[in-house]
Amino acid sequence: MRRWGVAWVTGILLVLSACSPSPPQAPVENPTASAGGPTASDSPAAPPTGPTATSPAASGLDGDWVLWTKAQPSCPDLNGRRLHVADGTATIAVGIVGWTAPVTLTGPVTSDGGTATMSLERSKPTADAVSLKGSPKDADTITGKGSAGGVHPGGRNGYSCTFTFTLERLVADAGDACTAPAIQAAVLAATKLPAVRIDPATVKCAQGWATARVDPAQAAQEFAVAVQSEKGRWVRRSLSDACNWKHPETGTRPLPMELAASLCGG
Repeated sequence: MRRWGVAWVTGILLVLSACSPSPPQAPVENPTASAGGPTASDSPAAPPTGPTATSPAASGLDGDWVLWTKAQPSCPDLNGRRLHVADGTATIAVGIVGWTAPVTLTGPVTSDGGTATMSLERSKPTADAVSLKGSPKDADTITGKGSAGGVHPGGRNGYSCTFTFTLERLVADAGDACTAPAIQAAVLAATKLPAVRIDPATVKCAQGWATARVDPAQAAQEFAVAVQSEKGRWVRRSLSDACNWKHPETGTRPLPMELAASLCGG
């Protein structure tokens, strides 16, 4: 009887010990290190989920640009035209002989290995296309070669040409700072005056005015520009108005003498 009691008690103890929770084990910081597996520092980083190096966003092409070209009789009017890039698509309005209003072309933008390519076109009412391929000189300038071709209104004849170009980023909200980008933006905003590219090295400012010489490649249109500060922004004035001795309000030349001396002929 006593042996059965001992066995019965022993069985109870074994059951209780099996049901009791095991003590927690200390955490292992690197369970694979001893087996030669990769550690946290050895594991490859997760691949980036943002835009790739060839996407327009990664290349920094989004925004407004100004297209500068040397005029050719067989080419559309491209010089000084604003080109807008957003989400991999470029848009530009160009002047084409036979159309009274600017013609809007649009198309994809790609950037690969430091080369930006833009293919802009339309198919109706006539087929017209402009292609640009260039390399960045810096974050705000692209230079390269382009081509244009299409059909004149009526569809009986067409045009084609090749050209070199410069794309310059257009600075927005530059105010009336005495800087080439701010003055260039004001020059392009004056749609009733010729769109010209200024020479940044010739910018001069005084008494709320600024002047700059025109890039020699475009000096046939105008040789200089003048802008006046108005409500915190540059406003372009024609040279005849800026140099006029008999200003209707003041009776004197509005352009300060230190700026007028080199532009107004005395």
